[in-house]
Amino acid sequence: MKETLTTGSGMGIKDIAEAYREPVAEIFGVWRLVPRTAFNLFLIYSLPSFFTFMCSPFYIIYAINVLHVDELQYAIMMTLQSIVR
Repeated sequence: MKETLTTGSGMGIKDIAEAYREPVAEIFGVWRLVPRTAFNLFLIYSLPSFFTFMCSPFYIIYAINVLHVDELQYAIMMTLQSIVR
């Protein structure tokens, strides 16, 4: 295999920021083309989902330590919940 970088310095933080500038601009550009109602639906779904996933480790601790649910039972409940969704 042939190395594609000519210098051994690698990518710095500035190079990484420049590489991500265009894709991030494209993301915002797409939302300008999408109808406003689709953006609202995205926000309505994304924000609660984000906070639910952020709190999920605490749900596990609560279920196991407070409700005394076995780890296997909790895993089965989460599997069934994902199937139902």
